[in-house]
Amino acid sequence: MEQVYYKKGETKVTIYQLQTARKAYCIENIEKIYLRRPLFWFSVPLAVAFYHLRQFYGLYLYDYEHWVCIAMFTVVPLIAWFISTLNVTSKCLTSDTVMSGFRPTLKELKKATQQAINDANNRSRPITGRYYADMVDE
Repeated sequence: MEQVYYKKGETKVTIYQLQTARKAYCIENIEKIYLRRPLFWFSVPLAVAFYHLRQFYGLYLYDYEHWVCIAMFTVVPLIAWFISTLNVTSKCLTSDTVMSGFRPTLKELKKATQQAINDANNRSRPITGRYYADMVDE
């Protein structure tokens, strides 16, 4: 029975693969795994634009339009801060978006994948006689 590092819904990380609903990645081929916040960086210019709209044209806006502007420059970047994408760079792919979702969940998935990569790397490195002798001498 293979060791499961993470399992939630259709997403599963074992010592051999990272499996999602869309695609499966071989752990041995993964070079880098990282999180990004693309929606946040898209929402910041919108927030600045709505802030300036309210500041410069506030006299001409209705009350509900003021509330819409306030919501757009506060709530939207706050929500976008918690939405991320998990990206994988592997030996056969340059970069691929594995999945998008809630950042704390993706952080757990990233941590489990990194642990699986470390365990797979440690398992695949045989201890040679010379290396073992160097360890014993110390």
